Amino acid sequence: MNYLIDPDKGSLKDSWVFIDGEDIHLFFLADPADMNHERRWFGHAVSRDWLHWTNLPDIDLKGAPGEWDHGRIGTGHTFRHEDGAYYMAYTGRTRDPGTGVEVEHVGLLVSRDLVSWTKPFREPVWRRSQGPGYERDDERAARMASWRDPAVFRRPDGTWEALCCARTDAGPLAGRACVARARVDDLRRWETLPPIACPGAYGAMEVPEIFELNGRFWLVFSTSASWSPGLDVAGRRRVLGTLYLVADRWEGPYRAPQDNLLIGAGDGRADGYVARAVEHDGRMLAYYHFHGNPRAWAIPKVLASEGDRLYLKPWDGQDRLRTRQLTPCDWRQSVTGNVPAGRWLTEGDRVDGACALGGAAWHADVGARDVDIQVLVNIGRGKRAGVLFALADDGSHGLCVLLDAARGEATIGHYRCGHVAPTPDLEAVIDRVARPVHARQDYRLRILKRGKFAELFVGGELVFSTTTGHEGTGGRLGFVVDSGEGRFQLLRAHEIEPLAPSVD
Repeated sequence: MNYLIDPDKGSLKDSWVFIDGEDIHLFFLADPADMNHERRWFGHAVSRDWLHWTNLPDIDLKGAPGEWDHGRIGTGHTFRHEDGAYYMAYTGRTRDPGTGVEVEHVGLLVSRDLVSWTKPFREPVWRRSQGPGYERDDERAARMASWRDPAVFRRPDGTWEALCCARTDAGPLAGRACVARARVDDLRRWETLPPIACPGAYGAMEVPEIFELNGRFWLVFSTSASWSPGLDVAGRRRVLGTLYLVADRWEGPYRAPQDNLLIGAGDGRADGYVARAVEHDGRMLAYYHFHGNPRAWAIPKVLASEGDRLYLKPWDGQDRLRTRQLTPCDWRQSVTGNVPAGRWLTEGDRVDGACALGGAAWHADVGARDVDIQVLVNIGRGKRAGVLFALADDGSHGLCVLLDAARGEATIGHYRCGHVAPTPDLEAVIDRVARPVHARQDYRLRILKRGKFAELFVGGELVFSTTTGHEGTGGRLGFVVDSGEGRFQLLRAHEIEPLAPSVD
């Protein structure tokens, strides 16, 4: 919901950021519109505020037939070395002519200006290892020989190291994912070290990174329940997203907290994916992309931690997207028959609603589809209550977030008010997360809706970053109660800039 390329050209996947002075360089893996992975390239854009982007020339680096990187290219990472040049580590693939197996290695590009890139070496700098601790060809867990998504870092002691997604040589096949490690003393040849993390629980650990925050070291990686059977966390089942491990030293050992999902979704949905970290203006920011349809780059978030828990908070820079403050008017109730299902009372900026059984909605016109709103929600008693947004002009359908005290969960989904049922349908859930929700307690919700994307923060912590499937058909927002009572206060409402493809 931040950066979008022309959909006729292609779509954005894994990304990496390099900050050079005031310029924020966004690099990303791009697929053509026909999704022919063999024609992938690296996209490149630049910004000074993380929000408004100018496209730079694409980077087409696929090797010639017979070379080690002639196959579909994979995710990279940009860094600046002591020699003053910029380097980009990237994943190259080729097929073994004897077995047909797709093999991955790591290579380098070099640049003096971050725009024009060349290959300093003809061969990969970090070949896939089959040495001790790593998967051998005769015991592969999958058709692809995994050695991808390099990231290069300067450690706290000043030495250079690299990480990549790999597999270990032990344990159940579905849990052999590990993070490979290399010492980078010589840019031409990297020395493979034993894996830095082998949790034994994942089928892949894509795009690994390590960063330091609040005295701990955090290893983030991305994975999916489709690769890791039964991949559940405390609040969600069948997860796809970016998870994390934590350690007290760079070298580990790394441990997995109980609920270690940083960004993503449950029930096999594809939403936020490949979160990475970068320090900017004294804060550690996380950035990622939406892996669903459409694909887009998300608004950065602020990384925060409490003990072994890592989470995301709103980034105040997103306030620059606001275009005008919104004032609700024309309050009305959704009615499917001749008699309203519930009752509502508005006094100043406070709204009270009640419905004995089923749902009742109260909504107003704000004249904006793309919004940034903050609401105080209190379930007085009963089942659940929430906020409606992007509602059609007749209030018949839109999007909603609900806090459910009966089930102990928060949901984001579609709101529908038909002509047959006496109350609205609140069960078209897009995503849900289990979390304690208590009656007679104030919850501060912040909702951002931009294009086909929506985000929910509860108490200043990100809960959903979601592809909704549609842009919303109207400019109304409101409140809903279900089988109980609710109290609401609209604290702030702004229209924000619409999402559009970046400029050249």
